[in-house]
This record gives sequence, structure tokens and C-alpha cells, in this order.
Amino acid sequence: MNKSIFNFKIVYDDGTEVDMHDLGLWVENFRIKAPPRKHDTESLEARDGEIYLGSKIEPRKISTSFSFECDDYEEFDHFRDEIYKTFLSLQEFYIIRDLQPNKRMRVAVDGDFDIDYLTLEDGEFSINLIMFDPLLESVDEVEYKFTSSSFTLNNLSDIPIDPRKHDLTISFVGNSTGLKIKNNRTQDTWEYEGTTTTSDTLVLNGIRPEKNNQSIVHACNRKVIKLDKGENQFTISNASNFEISFNFRFKYI
Repeated sequence: MNKSIFNFKIVYDDGTEVDMHDLGLWVENFRIKAPPRKHDTESLEARDGEIYLGSKIEPRKISTSFSFECDDYEEFDHFRDEIYKTFLSLQEFYIIRDLQPNKRMRVAVDGDFDIDYLTLEDGEFSINLIMFDPLLESVDEVEYKFTSSSFTLNNLSDIPIDPRKHDLTISFVGNSTGLKIKNNRTQDTWEYEGTTTTSDTLVLNGIRPEKNNQSIVHACNRKVIKLDKGENQFTISNASNFEISFNFRFKYI
């Protein structure tokens, strides 16, 4: 039997994968709703309407439905248990769709579901899912490495990468005194007052700066490096004989 165009696989946190086609399910549809927005506003008594303060994206809903065929009613009964077990997880898990195998979404089952009998051997059911993080991301982590004082990093995400909200690790190995890392696109500059040699490793893990696994927040300017969409031009100052790397996942709407 050919695969449904809507087929997908589940990837649990322990690395176990379950492909819906291999399980014996035909995915009838898979609908990802547009990300809902929540607007923050303020009202003033003497002013018409409201003052817009900003917006954020709320958790995102997904609906999907399945059908299946069994040889007899006993097989149907056992297969129903297998379906329940597959979607029983009390934790979030990843879904990777065959249509876009380079992207994944982290979901949880939203509410309960039941299986309808079409015949004693055939059934169908629908499941609602929720993405508490409403963005999809690349299946593989991206790593960029540079050894020159000026370089360009291309962020292929649909949104800027902000280490206060997204996973971003920047590592630096090399000689430096008063290191400065500047993203000329965003004008973000991170500075370290100390020195490093080629045997030292500086890591900006999100908002946490470390040198050789020890916090150096007291010796930094407490800034972060963000990555805008598209090309980001960087300048590295007060350093030599170094390698700097960026590790993150592309984010998609």
C-alpha cells in the first residue's frame, strides 16, 4: 500500500520512532492552524480605542485523522490497544511529516479521542494536538564555523533567533584580550574583559557566558548576540588564531 501524502512519524524523547504507515494507519489529513496572536493593549479613559503595546504567538493547534483496516474483529481489538499506546505519551514528542522531512514540530495530545467502527474490521479516529512552542524547527542542528575576523552567517529561519527565547550556542577558542563579538546587522555586541588562549573555550550558552565551564558573567557586558533573518555580518575584535562556532536550529512558522 502506498503512503498517504499526509503521512508522518512520531519521534519520542528516547529516540524511538513510529511511522504511521508502518504502524498500519492511513493519515487522512493533517491540518496545522495558523499561529494565533495575543495582542497586549492598554485603555485610557479619555482616548478612543486602545493603545497597542505588542503581540506574541500563542500555542498552536493541529488536527489529524486516520483510518485503518484489519483482517478480523480480534485484530481490530488488539490494534486499537496499539493505537492508544502510541498516543498515550504524557510528555511532548516530535512529529516529522513526509512532506517536509527537514522540519519537526513538538506536540502533545490535546484532549481524549475514541475509535469509531466502520465495520467490525475497519475503523477511523481523529486526534487533536497542541504545539506549546508554536514554531517548527529544523530536524538537524545547524553549525557554522569561522576563523576570520569578518564573516557572514546566513540565518534561514522565518524569524530572528534570540538566545533569550531560542537555543543558541556560540563557542570561541583562540587568543584574545578584551574580546568583542559584534553582529553588525543587529548592532549587538558581546564583550569579555578577560583574556583567553588557544587552550581555553568560551561558550555563550543562551544568556549564560562561561570560560572552561566556569561562569564569567561578572567579566562580561551582560549583552546577548541575536541573529536576524537572512545574512548577519559579524566582526571579531581583539582576537587572533581563533575559531568561532554557532550552533542552533532554524525556526519556521
